[in-house]
Amino acid sequence: MLETSTDAARDTATVPARAARSRRRSGLRRVGRGLLLVLALLVVAGLAGAGVEAVVARSDDDRYPPPGRLVTVTGNDLHLNCTGSGAPTVVLEAGLGEPSLSWADVQSSLDDGLRVCSYDRAGLGWSGVADDGAWTGEAAAADLAGLLGAAGEQGPYVLVAHSVGALVSREFRQAHPEEVRAMVLLDPTDAEAVRTAGVPTVAVAERRIQGLLARTGVLRWSGKWLVPAVVGDQPPQALLSRLPAAYHPGAIGASLRELRGTVASAEHLLRQEDSSWGDLPVTVVSASSASQSQRDAHAGLAARSSRGEHVSAESGGHYVHYVDPQWVVGLVREAAAAAG
Repeated sequence: MLETSTDAARDTATVPARAARSRRRSGLRRVGRGLLLVLALLVVAGLAGAGVEAVVARSDDDRYPPPGRLVTVTGNDLHLNCTGSGAPTVVLEAGLGEPSLSWADVQSSLDDGLRVCSYDRAGLGWSGVADDGAWTGEAAAADLAGLLGAAGEQGPYVLVAHSVGALVSREFRQAHPEEVRAMVLLDPTDAEAVRTAGVPTVAVAERRIQGLLARTGVLRWSGKWLVPAVVGDQPPQALLSRLPAAYHPGAIGASLRELRGTVASAEHLLRQEDSSWGDLPVTVVSASSASQSQRDAHAGLAARSSRGEHVSAESGGHYVHYVDPQWVVGLVREAAAAAG
């Protein structure tokens, strides 16, 4: 059949379009090959990093010995670091996934005239890996009671807790009210807010990424600037100098286990905890960055005691004891004095 003028015009018009589509397909193929190459390089680098990390980590026990001692509690070795002497005994409870060394600056300034104990919850820092059961603040408080008893660290106690650690300290006070003479809670987690919000998916994803960074050695080699960037405040130098022992892959896994257990822990406290703390000296600190709803929750905790006090930090973020450890030391000394 003969080509008409209309057919010729249509074919002439489609040639540039076909060429453009061909160029786009070619460009997409090049981009795809480039992405595959980058992905392959990342996989190779990750595998290489993981291999190096596995070899280097074998000597971490010798390179980073625990500052305290290991005490066996219900078949698991928990790390306990107690310094100083005096009464009452101050027990430092770290935040979610944080090691005992997060209290290093506070502890070193407190142990003049006081007995001060920091410890690593199961799986964190130098403590042995926890069992496969779900983490709860109640179980962690039972571990703490067993640890102090097995180590011979007698009460009465002043409990000092940060963030999620406040859930553990509150469970400890609920189970052993006669042994707790005062509490200092630093920007404590709000149990009601946790129950309402559930397990935050963003925080879970963050810890998965942190676990990958730990397994591939990135956290070991760049943690001294990466960790302060993540937490938003400057950790103690004693912690930064022992990062591989503090944030090893097992510890990141344990922090994820704690995160997933916070909802059940909050629900247990809301069901079982005393609504009144009598005349127990209690200081509840809100970070300067705390929202109004968080401040209201903190004020409510302080109001549970006739000797409760709600105060606010003047600067910094959530890690109040990183920003101004000496101010925190002063609060703890006041609580110890009030405890008699």
